[in-house]
Amino acid sequence: MIPEWFKDKYPEDTITMFRSYTLSKSLFMDLCPFFSIALCVSMILDKTKRWAFLVSPFCILGGLIVMPLIATIEKDQYFTPKWVFVGTNENRLYFLMHWFLIVFGSLAFVNFKNIVYKKDLLAIHIIALIFFAYVIFNAYVLNIDQNVTGVKIKDWYEGDYKGVRKLLNGKWHLPLWLTITLTYMTAYGFVVGLFSARYYFVKNKILAKEQPLKLQYS
Repeated sequence: MIPEWFKDKYPEDTITMFRSYTLSKSLFMDLCPFFSIALCVSMILDKTKRWAFLVSPFCILGGLIVMPLIATIEKDQYFTPKWVFVGTNENRLYFLMHWFLIVFGSLAFVNFKNIVYKKDLLAIHIIALIFFAYVIFNAYVLNIDQNVTGVKIKDWYEGDYKGVRKLLNGKWHLPLWLTITLTYMTAYGFVVGLFSARYYFVKNKILAKEQPLKLQYS
């Protein structure tokens, strides 16, 4: 049964849009739900916590991007202390997922110190490739257009990336291809930069009390 709010939001081709929306949510094809599950599973099953550390930059990225925007998607909402710690009256679960990504992603990120730079950097790239291969395969095989981490053009018009397109493509008048490129490159730079900064801090014992660790570069 299609809810009324969805019919109001998508009055045309409602059934197709709802099918796409439902499948994308069920298969965790957006970055935030996918990596919230990945973080939970890795923290439970991996005693070394290495995999939780490796997925944590993606979690922090997703949380930091979405959290400032959650209040703006609801009517008559704005940035308040209540919103920071509790969330708004609507979309409470959506808020909680991104709060979880930031808090527990940060904990997994700062509590792991046994970093092997080249090996772990390669692992982060492999994780990203696996994720995008999974999303692209399902998006095109199952014909899913919404909430697919931007791999479909319709996601930039009717999905989660609509706000990004409106800012860069609409307000700043950048071409759509440049908007998409800048979005992905910024996200890539954030993940790699955050990981590299963590390695540098651990290697040089910045903001740490214990004795320096012997880290492997390769």
